[in-house]
Amino acid sequence: LTIDDFVLDYDSTLKYTEDNIIDAEKSCMLDGDDSLCWAAACSNMLTYAGISVHEGTDNVHQEDATMDYYVARYNDGYVTVYGLIDYIEDNNINTDNVDLGYVKFTNGKTNLDEISGFLKDDYAVSLSIFGTAFVGHALTCWGITKNEDGYTGVVITDSDDEETEDPKTAPNSLRLVPLVPCEYVDSNGTVDGYRMVGYDNISAGFIYAYDYLKLLGVEDTDDVEGDAAGA
Repeated sequence: LTIDDFVLDYDSTLKYTEDNIIDAEKSCMLDGDDSLCWAAACSNMLTYAGISVHEGTDNVHQEDATMDYYVARYNDGYVTVYGLIDYIEDNNINTDNVDLGYVKFTNGKTNLDEISGFLKDDYAVSLSIFGTAFVGHALTCWGITKNEDGYTGVVITDSDDEETEDPKTAPNSLRLVPLVPCEYVDSNGTVDGYRMVGYDNISAGFIYAYDYLKLLGVEDTDDVEGDAAGA
């Protein structure tokens, strides 16, 4: 995808809608799923990584079927990586070849470099953002844009961008959201980071962490073993 694939949407954010995009949605209207943005991110990540055991149908995408697992069990905020671990353990998935983790932002450029590397290596990635009141939100990250001056935007799916009583019927949409360099203060002090433009209504849009997930193949495990042997 390039910027030409996107169309203008709210807050000058760019949007691209297609049926094959992985984009689990919340209803934003029904009791019980209002705080499950993290669960939607988990559902997207598990589906993309080929780990989800919940099958889709002609009328229900696999990430939406996976989201039903979370809606039936959770009704509050949570940490995305813990949601991934819960799903893997509850469904007795072999973790030998599963690589997952959580990284808190300490330097925006360095951490976006890391995310870019994970995306290039075909990992599923989610972002956590927060505001000055520590109101949080989770998103799934599919790409990063940059120019000669640095990083300029992130391509994301957002569980909150469509309100419908049946989230399975909501359009699946990618958004290209501009990034602005900024400083913010968290529990560890001041961080040179990035803010997502247009997310002030949810939080101030500071990216403070990311999660990654991949089902490793033979080549991946060989690379990991080789790196360890050469360390």
